[in-house]
Amino acid sequence: ATDSNHFFTLCYYGRCLYQKGEYEKSIEYLTRCLNEENDYFFLWQFRGDSYWKLNDYQNALNDYLKSIELDSSNGASYDNAAMCYSLMGEHDKAHEFIDKAISFEMEEDMPMIRKAQIFEFQNLKTEALEQYKKTLSKFPDSEFANKKVLELSNNQ
Repeated sequence: ATDSNHFFTLCYYGRCLYQKGEYEKSIEYLTRCLNEENDYFFLWQFRGDSYWKLNDYQNALNDYLKSIELDSSNGASYDNAAMCYSLMGEHDKAHEFIDKAISFEMEEDMPMIRKAQIFEFQNLKTEALEQYKKTLSKFPDSEFANKKVLELSNNQ
């Protein structure tokens, strides 16, 4: 059996390495944790974050999808998976996943902003502008959305 104190110390250390920007080492520690115990959705998400920072979007996506499999209401992993799909050119999947994230994250503007960013990746400026406006209608204090509405409005 796994010593839970040892296990969680390893996991915490892996996350600290991530915070310090030591992504390869973070992956190494989080992988050790996942080899011992792979039922914690947040460990998959954390390791996915490290892969993301290394621009390894396929491995990041695999980990985010595993995180979603373990906790299907985890908006952050849907959001992160959407961004991976978008950067990998799979925009339909990106929209499907970001819409799911938006449905879970009612108190945060980030998933709505991400949807606009996906439109921008697709070079769909009008749709991006409309999405940023929609974000502002729900989150009037969103500085990023406000800045992007001004920027995109001036470029039309």
